[in-house]
Amino acid sequence: MNDLRRDNSANTFTVFQLINLADLFTLCGIKYSGDLHVHVSRLDDGDLTLLPGTEPIRLKLYAVQYRGGDKPELVFKSMFQPASWKAEEVEPATGWQIIFTEDFVRTNPRIAKDILDLPFLQVPKVIPLTLDAASINEVKNIFATLEIAQQQANADTLVFSKLLHELLLAVKRLFNRYSRQQPELQLQVKQADKSLYIRFKALLEKLNFKAPQEEFRHLAYYAETLEVNSQSLNTAVKRFSGYNALHLIQEKSLAEAKNLLRSTSLSVKEISYKMAFRDPAQFGVFFKKHTGITPAQFRENLRRWP
Repeated sequence: MNDLRRDNSANTFTVFQLINLADLFTLCGIKYSGDLHVHVSRLDDGDLTLLPGTEPIRLKLYAVQYRGGDKPELVFKSMFQPASWKAEEVEPATGWQIIFTEDFVRTNPRIAKDILDLPFLQVPKVIPLTLDAASINEVKNIFATLEIAQQQANADTLVFSKLLHELLLAVKRLFNRYSRQQPELQLQVKQADKSLYIRFKALLEKLNFKAPQEEFRHLAYYAETLEVNSQSLNTAVKRFSGYNALHLIQEKSLAEAKNLLRSTSLSVKEISYKMAFRDPAQFGVFFKKHTGITPAQFRENLRRWP
């Protein structure tokens, strides 16, 4: 069994570093022996249930849930959103849910693209989407087929991928229709993007470029630190700056390189290693790509035209 590591650094929710679904069920006191990366279940069979509500914990898992009743709704939880998980409810719900891990997403490129295309990944809370009659039948049929597929001895990953693709398209369609009727929801998406942009800029500015690491120049470092995917980060940054995130990262690195060339007597070789480039050649390629001249030419120009 994997070690469940708890991080109490967050102020509004608890963060658990989980590797697979067995960890999630163990955390909630349930014995689990199913697939480690994708799981389909009915909400009324005593299984684990995703509950949009209070006392959330953040788990790096995705979930799509259909909840029946007087007001049927569909819920999508991204790995970036905290949510409540409980093994039982006071009033058991009817419906289905599918829970899947980041590893499952990575091995299914179409699913990864579907998720990246969802317009509300950065909204900080899980949003239930109200279903109409046609959507109810569509979603129920998809979940019923997913349940049957899981019960087969040799469940086909391609079948899961195809059905989950259809489910995510339904989520996207419902959200787009719902958000047109709810201006405050559109505002939440915009505010979430703005918050992400501000956090990205703050992280970029506070990095110690006097003792840089190579990862500081890579988009993946910022996305992982901010707990978002790279595409969402780029979208948010471009909305508020006009440039993608990598452009601003490279701009920051270039500004520091120019400052070292201008204000120190360090050689180009020394600066390249100080900036955590593999070698002077890599530094030279980076610098010339963004300025049109080499580091040595830049420094020579400063001497000629101080």
